[in-house]
Amino acid sequence: MQLTLPRCGTGALRNGVWTALLLLLMLTGHLASAVPPPLGTTEPAKFAAGRVIVQLRAQPAGAAAAAAAAAAGGISRPAQLTPKQHGVALQQAISAAPPPPVGGSTRRRRLAAAGSTPGPAVYAITDGSPVLDKVAQLNALPEVAWAAPDYQWHLPEAAADELPLAWTGSHAAGAGTAGGGGAASSRRCLAQAGFPNDPEYSLQWHLPSIDAPGAWAQGASGAGARVCVIDTGLNTDHPDVPTPLAGWNTVPIVSCAPPCAVNDSTFVRFPQPGEASFTDYKDRCPHGTWVTGLLAARTNNSRGVAGLAYQAQLLVCRIWNETAEAGGYSSSVYRCADLCLQAGARVFSMSLGVRTATGEPDAGMLAMAQTIRDAGGLIVAAAGNSLVNYDLDVYSLQYEFPAALAKKDRWNVDNVLAVAASQPGWAPGQAQLWSGNGAGSNLGKSVVMLAAPGWHMVTTSWNSTSNERYSLLAGGTSFATPLVAGAVAMLLSAAEARGQPAGYLEVRQVLCNTVDLSVGLQGVVECQGQLDVSAALQQLLASRPFPPPLPPAPPGGYLPPPAGTRPPPPPSPPRPPSPRPPPPPPRPPPKQLAGVERHPGEFWLFQRQGASWYYFVEWPVASLEACIAICQAEPRCARYVYMAYPPGDLPPYLYVTCFSDDGNPTGPRDAVGSPNCLLWSGDAPACTSDDTCPCNRQLQNATLDLQSIESGVVLRPPPPAPPAPPPPPPAPSPPPPAPSPPPAPPAPSPPPPHPSPPPPAPAPPRPVPRPSPRVPAPRPPFSPPQTLPSLPRPRWPLVPAPPPAYAYSVTFSLDLPGQVPGSLNQARLLALLVAHAGGPNEATAAVVGSPRAQAAAPAGSRGPRARLALGVEVRCRTAGAARAFARAVTGSPAWLQGSEISSG
Repeated sequence: MQLTLPRCGTGALRNGVWTALLLLLMLTGHLASAVPPPLGTTEPAKFAAGRVIVQLRAQPAGAAAAAAAAAAGGISRPAQLTPKQHGVALQQAISAAPPPPVGGSTRRRRLAAAGSTPGPAVYAITDGSPVLDKVAQLNALPEVAWAAPDYQWHLPEAAADELPLAWTGSHAAGAGTAGGGGAASSRRCLAQAGFPNDPEYSLQWHLPSIDAPGAWAQGASGAGARVCVIDTGLNTDHPDVPTPLAGWNTVPIVSCAPPCAVNDSTFVRFPQPGEASFTDYKDRCPHGTWVTGLLAARTNNSRGVAGLAYQAQLLVCRIWNETAEAGGYSSSVYRCADLCLQAGARVFSMSLGVRTATGEPDAGMLAMAQTIRDAGGLIVAAAGNSLVNYDLDVYSLQYEFPAALAKKDRWNVDNVLAVAASQPGWAPGQAQLWSGNGAGSNLGKSVVMLAAPGWHMVTTSWNSTSNERYSLLAGGTSFATPLVAGAVAMLLSAAEARGQPAGYLEVRQVLCNTVDLSVGLQGVVECQGQLDVSAALQQLLASRPFPPPLPPAPPGGYLPPPAGTRPPPPPSPPRPPSPRPPPPPPRPPPKQLAGVERHPGEFWLFQRQGASWYYFVEWPVASLEACIAICQAEPRCARYVYMAYPPGDLPPYLYVTCFSDDGNPTGPRDAVGSPNCLLWSGDAPACTSDDTCPCNRQLQNATLDLQSIESGVVLRPPPPAPPAPPPPPPAPSPPPPAPSPPPAPPAPSPPPPHPSPPPPAPAPPRPVPRPSPRVPAPRPPFSPPQTLPSLPRPRWPLVPAPPPAYAYSVTFSLDLPGQVPGSLNQARLLALLVAHAGGPNEATAAVVGSPRAQAAAPAGSRGPRARLALGVEVRCRTAGAARAFARAVTGSPAWLQGSEISSG
């Protein structure tokens, strides 16, 4: 059934039209109610298993800060989290910006940059702890600014129905416009000038409802304003969708072949600049194309639909794959926001949301909003479609973030603008909250600022058979959000064109002051009305008049400059074209090192099975020469792989991660670090399968990454040849033969009839060639192993290093109250103390004597509780480390707070 409404005119709507509209609303169940139903079931918050997001604190800068830290009893060292001490391993920084250069040439020295604050990064949990427990452990560390789960976000319309239109192309000219609210019909209807000429504009009732034609008539189109759309991406093959200024894919790469759910796989890394997947923002489901069409579809192009801010510059991110479970994580959202900020975005359209386990925003969301605020940006967020009333605390576990960050009595983040969805109300010119099909717009004056149309809207779409498709959407706050984001872009662009830029606070206030007041929205949104773009533009530009025109030029063509101004400088002579810079010189060959066959840019990995010797240097090796020297010092070493991690305050990823199985091939795999010098014997076979390779390499850009990696062979002189055997003794000579009788004289021959020529002279003897010295055959060049893709995590036993000498001891007793946590046994206690003393390479710990239990006071009395006294001895390598541990032991974990500790 197709609803035909009257065309635009100068008078009111025809009689009976609103009656038909209301009957349709009653039949389809799309009438809204001002009060939401009782609280229903709460869907639990979702987050990725096995990883967390961590932001480290800034470290003291310079020698003065280090001296101050030492004087205060602290140890000045760069903040870093390791698998051995903290149970997490760095996966990748969230920011895609290149890290600033810092001193140092090894991976572990990059975090020691003076005064630097690395951005948040994704860390893998290596000790098997639950995500929320690990977040609590990391937040208690002094070097951690904040830690949070990697929450999974969702689309508010994930369960909504798309109502596809049964047509494509233009409609008949008799189709009308459904009015929705506002002032006079002459302001709500299209001007008869024919703008825009998009054939389906007659069905886009939402644009006249917010007076988009009035804003267009004032010259506003969003030109130059950059809007960041964080969603499922965009179908750039749609002919009615604009080409974005830039676009990115921030879905993490996981250790399984697609299609697979990201949360069921191991995080590997994000797509990186220079890779094709980094800019693959084409959406896998049409939600992003729906939203973008409402915001900025191509307008007045005689095709399809019209967009509100049709000349805005779009920055698009794809944070989902094919399904809602394949992506949509906080790390992807934060990475997208970082990319958009680098590209100059000031408006962030977020038609998505996330619920947390506690109903409180985590520190990552607050940090993202603060970073956007510092850049002068405004987040336009969907309020949600769960009929949640933000004014009632009983709904706290159903708060949708980032919209809920605007809650005034809690977090009051002023650069978050939450948007509700509206639909036509009972009376002409009125609007009310959208609801229908068991869903409806969230509300609450403490969070939601205003409403915008979000019901039965026609926009761009696509499906598996056609890239050009236009769909009628059931409704939701996802579709109201891009209208407000487009209005913000139009206001910012118009103020910039007048030479007086507007800030996000002024834009918020103007939008609230000029809403189209509606009875159905009073008491449910802060500003009590629906968006009115034209009125907001008029108020904003009223304080920004155009500069007065210059007077006409006098005869002769010279116009004197205004009083108090300087004449313009004379035009500079044209500059000659600058010569084209010469091409870069070819890359020099690798430096020749004695006794080494170098292969720069190649990454070799060998098996541990079948190798007579191997050694992976876990401590950082400072240079290639040092790695080669270690190999040359060991007679069994023949091959090396060295990784010169580029300098930076945080590595974008790890080139190689090695694992240990403690000699048990079927046991658990534990990451032991990322060595940068790997050594093998000459008989080590190359890795041919995933199960035999001891390390997992993670190359993401072969052109750039392999410039920092080198493999090679240490050439050793061949062993000396065995001495030649002595010559055999000469054989005895035979006796001389008996003398023979003299021969008889020959008979005289007759004279020849003719004289014969003399016989030819005998040929000289041919010289016998001497044997040339034997030259050994040339040695064939070493054939490197075949390059393999990124491998899963095999296991291998480490070659143990000689144990250090621990000459300095600290003995003390721990007076533990009552029941010690069940997860804390003596071995874990000693491991924690060793971690406080600097790690296994710096200290060791042991229990002295046996635990001594002390009786508790009778029940009901105020006497002491049961306690446990435990003697412990910690031995350190140096006296300074022992003294530092004795001072720092009072800052041990939270379960030791209140214990009586005495050092001996």
